Amino acid sequence: MSTELRKENVKEVKAVEKMEERVCSKEYIPVVTKNYSVKVKTDTILLIERDNRRLKIKSDKGDYCFYAKIEDVERFLTDSFYRCLKGCYINLEKVDTMANQLVVFDNGFEYQLGRNNYIKTRKCYSRYIKGEGLYKDRK
Repeated sequence: MSTELRKENVKEVKAVEKMEERVCSKEYIPVVTKNYSVKVKTDTILLIERDNRRLKIKSDKGDYCFYAKIEDVERFLTDSFYRCLKGCYINLEKVDTMANQLVVFDNGFEYQLGRNNYIKTRKCYSRYIKGEGLYKDRK
């Protein structure tokens, strides 16, 4: 009987591991609020920004706002996301140009950065578009 229990436990553990892999698949970020539940695909996200206790996700398909910590979302992000501020990630894949402390995304959305953060982010973006190592000075 104990071997049967072990087999069942192993099956349960494997099922939970599969579910966790699917949830942390880095294909999307689950956004669940009182009014809606949506899977925001990571390849459509421009930036993720913290606003007090809420996170704002700006994507090609729209803006989403929900209560969460930035650390809760980090596990869903791909390598194309860069932490340019303590509470902000930008998707380098979606950046069109960077000039004069301004990040311009491919859909025309503009995001202003402070001088020091702009310099660090631009260095990282330059390495990214050249195909070099990304995160030598990642926070």
